[in-house]
Amino acid sequence: RAAEVCLMCSRPVHPESRTVALIDGRKAMFCCPACALTVQRQSGKAVKLIALTDYETRAELAPDRAYIVENSDLNHCARTAALLDQTKTPHHVQFDRCSPGYLAFAHRPVAENFLKNHGGRLMRLSELAAHQP
Repeated sequence: RAAEVCLMCSRPVHPESRTVALIDGRKAMFCCPACALTVQRQSGKAVKLIALTDYETRAELAPDRAYIVENSDLNHCARTAALLDQTKTPHHVQFDRCSPGYLAFAHRPVAENFLKNHGGRLMRLSELAAHQP
């Protein structure tokens, strides 16, 4: 079976942040919720998240039941390696389309424990959608 690839960034879909959305009535796979929300922002098309993945168990999770941790120190998609210019001088990555990272959890206490260890902000999906530019 071929590896799943994110519709937005063409990166591999990570088993702990797999996101499924409907775009124009068609299912699309994303590596994380950030990419699905980016499609909505950039294309103007309605994007409806229909399945997230519980970070802890990797089980599918209904988006309206998820506790979302935003911008923790853990982002499987973000590229942190320095880029080198023609003189081999490193330039640190200042933007990654999969940032800020969003991880979904089925249970609030698990999400809160994750926050203690990795930082970030806890929210529900309705807050996430409302706070998008």
